[in-house]
Amino acid sequence: LWHFNYSAPTKQWVQLTPSSGEVPAARVGHSGCVYSNKMVVFGGLDSVGQVRKQASDVDSVADLVWFLCV
Repeated sequence: LWHFNYSAPTKQWVQLTPSSGEVPAARVGHSGCVYSNKMVVFGGLDSVGQVRKQASDVDSVADLVWFLCV
């Protein structure tokens, strides 16, 4: 999970470290949205080309906790 820091003098991307939960595998071709302080990532292909269509990974943005929503 990355955050663009507009307030830094260099305006840079910063990687956020989750406080708990299993971080989902990297993927491409996914979709995502933010709603009510949660970020939902759905679908896409993982690094070996398997389709991730049956589960959504959710991040609680306020406390950086990942959980799986099946």
